[in-house]
Amino acid sequence: MKQFLQIAEADLTANDLGVGFVLTYPYRTSKLRRPMAVQPNDSVGYLFDLLRFPHPGEPDIAGMLEQNRRLYDKAVALGAKRYLVGAIPRMTPADWKRHFGNRYSDLCNAKRRYDPAGILTPGQGFFA
Repeated sequence: MKQFLQIAEADLTANDLGVGFVLTYPYRTSKLRRPMAVQPNDSVGYLFDLLRFPHPGEPDIAGMLEQNRRLYDKAVALGAKRYLVGAIPRMTPADWKRHFGNRYSDLCNAKRRYDPAGILTPGQGFFA
């Protein structure tokens, strides 16, 4: 986590956050017991989230999303998992397969069982 926080600190400016903030805190991964709640392979995980609120009149939403993607890619390269409420553009089925690992087939099976018409999560990029 320390390495990623150093990367994020070097990449982010106060203007990048607008009137928002960075949220980060540790949690025990053993406390999350739902099978699809994918966690890092450590006893302690660290949540990291950018809560951005652009300055009125000067929002660079595309730039913020691109920065989110760059930081996401760096975090994943360090072994992180995605915090699912974040805004990461261009998530692909390959990204989701990497995120869910050996549980990806469980996600696909649940999708077929509970959403046979394919109407839920159409824009998330979970499936090819």
